[in-house]
Amino acid sequence: MVKNLSREPDAGELTERITIEKYTPTRTPAGQEIPGWKFGETRWARNHVGSSTEAWRARQIFPEVTGVFILRGYLDVTPRDRIVCGLRRFDILAVTDPFGGKEPLRAEWLHISYREGQTKGS
Repeated sequence: MVKNLSREPDAGELTERITIEKYTPTRTPAGQEIPGWKFGETRWARNHVGSSTEAWRARQIFPEVTGVFILRGYLDVTPRDRIVCGLRRFDILAVTDPFGGKEPLRAEWLHISYREGQTKGS
């Protein structure tokens, strides 16, 4: 896998099929917000795994992986959303335009920083 994040990937490097799950909370009759997600757009992306750790909490081991998905932009995505790739779910930490600083809906390419672990109701 190419590790250079400072250039646009070639089409052949976009090998991961990801789906953005949009954050769509519901409210109880008492007004309490309940987190929820619904499937959004599906795109091809390149996955660059950055690091992984394991934490020992409550007598259990919790693995955590961080990295960056690189994909074509023009996409409505925020850190409240999450990514599904196969059977795995990833929390979005940040969404950036690596080549121009534009917002995700106007950027040609996006870097979506993620964390995989037990968070965000997964």
